[in-house]
Amino acid sequence: MLTRLKLRFTLATILIAALLLLIVMTAVVLVTGVEIRLEINHKIERSLDIGSVLIYDTKIDLENVDCMLVAYHDGKYFTARSELYTEEEQSELISLMFTSKDDPYFTYQNKKFVWGERQLENGYLYALYDATGEYGAIIHTWRVSIIAYSGLLVAIAIIAWFLSSSVVRPVDNALEKQKDLIANASHELKTPITIIETDISLAKSIIGDNPEATKWLDSIDTQAKRMNALVKQMLELSKLESNDSLVVENVKISELIESMTLEYEAGCFEKNITLTYNIPSEIEINSDQDKITRLVSILLNNAYKYTDVGGEIKVELENKKDNVIFTITNTGAGIPKDKISHIFERFYKVDESHTGESNSFGLGLAIAKSLVDSLCGWIKCESKENEYTKFVFSIPSNPK
Repeated sequence: MLTRLKLRFTLATILIAALLLLIVMTAVVLVTGVEIRLEINHKIERSLDIGSVLIYDTKIDLENVDCMLVAYHDGKYFTARSELYTEEEQSELISLMFTSKDDPYFTYQNKKFVWGERQLENGYLYALYDATGEYGAIIHTWRVSIIAYSGLLVAIAIIAWFLSSSVVRPVDNALEKQKDLIANASHELKTPITIIETDISLAKSIIGDNPEATKWLDSIDTQAKRMNALVKQMLELSKLESNDSLVVENVKISELIESMTLEYEAGCFEKNITLTYNIPSEIEINSDQDKITRLVSILLNNAYKYTDVGGEIKVELENKKDNVIFTITNTGAGIPKDKISHIFERFYKVDESHTGESNSFGLGLAIAKSLVDSLCGWIKCESKENEYTKFVFSIPSNPK
């Protein structure tokens, strides 16, 4: 559980950092792009301002003009600041500029060009700017931002993982204290409960045939037995949580599960429940047989208790790669969708109107979850109200 809490903290930190960094990096790139675009526009406008005072039939070099100027007058084109291009290149650039009338951007020989236009009294003036360097700067900014973004996320993830230990330590300490409290309380309760049960037996023998007194003693005895059952489950859960070691041995799991399933045939017959199973023969694994037996017993017992008269229980076992997968499905009231995520928590009970079981302590599935964890596997539940409930667990054939 501690590892899961650390992972959740780390993931939450990464997600928050990723969002904030994405906003910052995007803002930086957008601001850089806007500034570069404004600078390009400024150069084009300044070139148009200077070029608008030229005599159209005169070619001269213009100082402080960053663009190639193209003037159109009386059906003729005149150029200025065109020394960087050959006549053929000038012709192609002018042609591309006019074919992209609705778009001030175009590409020529892997270079990016931007142009602007101004109408004069006796013609038009165009400024054509080579913005390859500026576009390269924007792309470079994007690349640097992506690299920095990735690097910062990795660094934040590492820092968050190391910090998560100190963050979740109070939670871990609280859980340990809670486990110790449950274990100690369970041990302390065993003796007085045993004394109560013994005294009740003695009192019954002394009272003899007294229906009224016997009724009260029977009620006390029932509650004492119920308390004793609760203490046993609490002790079992504490033992599992404090020691998850495995006694690994060869387990003929097909025979084991089939024999445990058949034990419920008589009870199912009495309740008119259809019991079917699909268990391939001769599946063997190396695992802890006692824990598997307890785990399967909990799930079979739950399915039997919560299946209505005339319902159905289906048991399946599958050997898949290096794991065995056990599935048990029963019809019935089902579990509400919003409660499925809580059913493996200690002392959590689904509303009794859905379970029909008043003696449940809410520990059976918590014990099942601890058993699966100690077997190095996983367990999940699917359910649809008033239709079915399905439990699936998977354990490795050879746990390490």
